[in-house]
Amino acid sequence: MKWHHKALLLLAGIALGFSQAWASAPDSVQVCRRLSTLQRQIPLPYHNTLRETITHYDAKALPAEFVLYDSLITREIRNNNLPEELRFFPLALTGMNPNHHRDNRAGVWHLSIVPALYYGLTVNEDHDERYSVEASTKAALRYLSDLYAVFGNWWDCLLAYTNSPAAINQVKARHPGLTIEPWDYRDQHWLNDTDIIGNFIACNYVNNGTKREVTSMEETVQCPFNRPLSIDAISKYTDLPRKIILMLNPLFTSDPIQPLAPYSLCLPKASEARFEANRTRIYDETDRLEVQAEEQAQAAEKKAEEKAKAAVKAQTPRYITYTVKSG
Repeated sequence: MKWHHKALLLLAGIALGFSQAWASAPDSVQVCRRLSTLQRQIPLPYHNTLRETITHYDAKALPAEFVLYDSLITREIRNNNLPEELRFFPLALTGMNPNHHRDNRAGVWHLSIVPALYYGLTVNEDHDERYSVEASTKAALRYLSDLYAVFGNWWDCLLAYTNSPAAINQVKARHPGLTIEPWDYRDQHWLNDTDIIGNFIACNYVNNGTKREVTSMEETVQCPFNRPLSIDAISKYTDLPRKIILMLNPLFTSDPIQPLAPYSLCLPKASEARFEANRTRIYDETDRLEVQAEEQAQAAEKKAEEKAKAAVKAQTPRYITYTVKSG
């Protein structure tokens, strides 16, 4: 009986919280009115799910990365004569997380490997330029521009970017002559990934022309280097945790990290002096760790070979010769 009473109270609390959140959301008339004033080249159509998505984004502080890179992205958008609404596209895709990686897509622009390579980015075992905001912005905007040249419709373009051009073509082939609105892809379950529709519209609604709280971010500096750097060596001589070094340098995907012009090592400003003072020690420690790693690899390989030989020997049949004597 007591459990039943607690369960009812819990359900009532959840329902109350949901109703309060929904009550605080802007009403549909307000949303429609504001969307009509915001849309320029890309339509921002209303949907009954938008109020909840808008409330979600309105409750979050803007990532510091958005403020940091907004001018760069806006400049590239204007240089390519693209709609300025696209400045909120990476915010809707990844929350402007430079370390984003999901479903073989990476960086603030959620770029997959094929278009990244096609538009000139380096993606290999040592480096991944999809994590460079500047490089990935140029590649992503060229990709979007080419998609628009194919489809001539910005929503088909954005959904082709997040799904694939083939997926959009398949939908159109199955529904010839039908005028398809962006929300139709979601409501009819025609595509796997349609979250971008609500996220993109909500990001434009909440952030366009409004001043919002910004998440603080520690100031960083760029430290040039021309030799491999072990992450453990950097950590040892700067007292920075590995996870901080990795978080600030997602472009470098190997350990030791390998130089790639024109990129530098990104560190918190407070660690710059310590890194520079110990640069030679870090290089020497990197060399020592590489030799140690090579010796360990050779020893492991030798041990594996000996184990394999012993296994073959154990499986080899042993023959004996026995002479039968008369009687």
